[in-house]
Amino acid sequence: LREGHHVTVFEQSNDIGGVWNYSDEVEEDLLGRDPARRKVHSSCYANLRTNLPREIMGFSDLPFIPEAMGGRSRDPRRYPHHTEVLAYLHCFADRFDLRRHIRLNTRVVSASPLPGPGAVERPLEAAPCDEAGSSGSSSHDNCNRNSNSYDSSPPPTSREAAAGGDGSAAGPHAGPQRGRG
Repeated sequence: LREGHHVTVFEQSNDIGGVWNYSDEVEEDLLGRDPARRKVHSSCYANLRTNLPREIMGFSDLPFIPEAMGGRSRDPRRYPHHTEVLAYLHCFADRFDLRRHIRLNTRVVSASPLPGPGAVERPLEAAPCDEAGSSGSSSHDNCNRNSNSYDSSPPPTSREAAAGGDGSAAGPHAGPQRGRG
């Protein structure tokens, strides 16, 4: 933004914070077999604490330390509770006036470069869909794809996993093996 970029952030929930937004809701269809099911997108659990020290989780423009959070810090521990991370993200968004660039309740189902010169400089065309699951673009009719929806097919056997499921070499044992000695 400081360099003149036009930015829009899409957030599928009703608040900023992404995976740091805790919800005690649980999906009824835990195996994900019903494509029409209501999805819960929280990855947090009630007592979650970070597994990284706060010193490496902060952004360079605003250190993730209680003193920089303007009275919002409630957990000064080095490995804080998830609510502290969410408070930090809110503090960051407010400090740099980012909320006006965030579209809440909008899930992105695809993104592709727009035609034009320069691969790095081209903007992306995003096709968001709303809470009801209707797509913002008629070419994208599946609004249920996201990083927290899992395939309900059974996991591959160890032989399929090592062979890539189709007989091709894949996995940790693919390629030339190094002998000892």
